Amino acid sequence: MRAYYYMSLWLLIIIISLFAIAEGLQFEQFITDASPWIERQGYFAGVFSISLLCLDVILPIPSSLIMTLNGTVFGPVWGALISLIGGLASVLFGWWIGYRSQGFIVQKIEEKERIIAHKYLTKWGPLAILFSRPLPIISEIVAIMAGTLPIPIYITV
Repeated sequence: MRAYYYMSLWLLIIIISLFAIAEGLQFEQFITDASPWIERQGYFAGVFSISLLCLDVILPIPSSLIMTLNGTVFGPVWGALISLIGGLASVLFGWWIGYRSQGFIVQKIEEKERIIAHKYLTKWGPLAILFSRPLPIISEIVAIMAGTLPIPIYITV
């Protein structure tokens, strides 16, 4: 189980590093200044918004700002629907990253630890995923870690 803690710590370091790089490049300022452009794009803005929310797994995208902008541009019903789809896409993308990393995990972590982690995540995983969703960075780590274990994607979402 210790190896999964270390892996989670490394994921935390990598994600924070990506956030620091994006902050240095003033990525958030681009997103904030892009709101007039988004309003002019019509329905393409919905696809763009979903893409931004999906990329929130690896980039410091202010998802609450994007979701608020969805409500402003598309209205409360369509904005909420687009935000929900984007949030689900974000979790699926994180799970997919973890799923694609399983080969690396098998090489680096002993089977005994993988079995313990699977048992722990099977018991507490859905609850951990539920409570981690509103927490920045932690939600991405939990989604990625859920993908590294043989946890069905429908539990993650």
